[in-house]
Amino acid sequence: MLKIKEHLRTITSIPDDLWSEIKNILPDEKPENTIGRPIVKYRKVLDGIVFVLRTECQWKKLPKEYGSGSTCHRRFQEWM
Repeated sequence: MLKIKEHLRTITSIPDDLWSEIKNILPDEKPENTIGRPIVKYRKVLDGIVFVLRTECQWKKLPKEYGSGSTCHRRFQEWM
């Protein structure tokens, strides 16, 4: 017998109300004018982390819209 998997709504980005709660527990972000590698905003990184956790894709295969997979993975480990 063929089972049909129920499709749940997939979160593709953190909703604004949830982000307003989460950002309060994260460390301060680097200022925009910091020298070095380009800054990837925490919200973008968190969206990437959620994407990996939901889809089980490899960090290095993370779509570029979320920034670097290594950046997302590093922040995931730091925030754990």
